[in-house]
Amino acid sequence: MHPVLFKIPGVDWPLHTYGVLIVMGFIAAMFVAWSEAKRQQAYVDDVLDFAFWALLGGMAGARVVFIAVNWKQYFVTAPWDALGPLPASVLGMGVGLVILLIGVLGLGSEGNRAKAFVGVGAVLMILGKFVLGDTQIGPINVPAVLVVWKGGLVFYGAALGGFIAFLIFARRRNIRGPDMLKLADMCIVGLPLAAAFGRLGCVAAGCCWGDGAFTLDDAGHFHSTIPFALEFPKGALAYQSLVGTVDSDVAAAMKAAGHTAPLVPIQLIDSVGEIGIFFALMFVRSRKWFHGQVLLTYGLLYPIWRTTLEMFRGDGERGYLIPGLLSTSQFISLCVALASLIAIFLIRRRTLARTQVVAPT
Repeated sequence: MHPVLFKIPGVDWPLHTYGVLIVMGFIAAMFVAWSEAKRQQAYVDDVLDFAFWALLGGMAGARVVFIAVNWKQYFVTAPWDALGPLPASVLGMGVGLVILLIGVLGLGSEGNRAKAFVGVGAVLMILGKFVLGDTQIGPINVPAVLVVWKGGLVFYGAALGGFIAFLIFARRRNIRGPDMLKLADMCIVGLPLAAAFGRLGCVAAGCCWGDGAFTLDDAGHFHSTIPFALEFPKGALAYQSLVGTVDSDVAAAMKAAGHTAPLVPIQLIDSVGEIGIFFALMFVRSRKWFHGQVLLTYGLLYPIWRTTLEMFRGDGERGYLIPGLLSTSQFISLCVALASLIAIFLIRRRTLARTQVVAPT
């Protein structure tokens, strides 16, 4: 576990490993989609333009679903989180950077307004660096729902948010019917790569941990029962959660050792599995029978994989519909798999019907 990769020189901002790996995964996914568009010589510019929509929709969806599952923690138990204290210069530069990025990405619309965002952001960054100084501000209480750098993202939420963003984007570009499915096939191929990087980020953040994989001897020492078991130190989300929920003898051993008991490396297993799904989609994408087949293949493979993994996870924060039996992700997996099967049947039947109509007699 290595939550902070390094601190940015000059401003001393921590660069969180979790965030870096998510960004790397996003870039890898969009590069695959762009390469696929170039290979098919279609929608190259649309794929690039969709990148921002995918990032915004994915992050929003991932956070919303996590908060929905853990609503009591965010709105009742601990609705606020302390930010800082921070130097005034850091705060000013941070606000300026956000405004500058909004302008660069064109969120403030095109033309002069976007340039104004860039200009205002740059001015605030300069003022923050050279004028505001190191006067400490805070700590400032901010809504806990906004503290995404401490973890709390759900992959299914990211996929759902990205899918909704895709539907809106396609509608705005007037891409519909088979053409929309063709574009979806291009964009979905790289998604497992993004998930693979994200799961490595989970290791760094100490979240989404696996079930216990250990024995405890009479002296209170842990012994791993599987290879590559993971142990998370004090301060990690896994440690903070488990130390208050496991049996007293296990909790005592954790406190003495300063880390969690050995856990199933479910994040690493998931990362490897996601890479396997990626290669499966690469195989299908050049042999598909109809537009949308790659998307729906993912809609079958991932739910099966995720449902299996859920049996070996140990983080109760992911939520259960039936405690100890059916997790939220397993329920979503069942729904997604069923919808994908139905869609494959309907699209395949429609494709065959069209082929028979145009076939010569």
